[in-house]
Amino acid sequence: MPRLEPGPALLDSRRQHVGFFLPPAPMTIWAGHDIRYLTTGGWIATPAPHCRWGDLRWICPPDGSGALNAPAALEFALHEAMVELARDHGTAHHLDAPHRQADKPAAPPTTRAP
Repeated sequence: MPRLEPGPALLDSRRQHVGFFLPPAPMTIWAGHDIRYLTTGGWIATPAPHCRWGDLRWICPPDGSGALNAPAALEFALHEAMVELARDHGTAHHLDAPHRQADKPAAPPTTRAP
């Protein structure tokens, strides 16, 4: 996947949530915990784009062009982040078993006492 410039992302450090701004896609459904959608007439309070302090701050501020995050690129990045987190915690085998099992060292042979 080509590298794409990131779109706006907002951190709520008090609630430990990150908000990614995506273009509307009525046929796309994202599944997961704590995912919220805003529809026509919805709104969100955000700090000014230059604000990078406080409990609510921009990780990647909007640049004024109206550009948003590319859904496919964001989905790929989130999946890869989950794989890395799982690997760090020793549970990666269920997330990416087909293409990463070869990276795991073989278990040493065990011997049993008679």
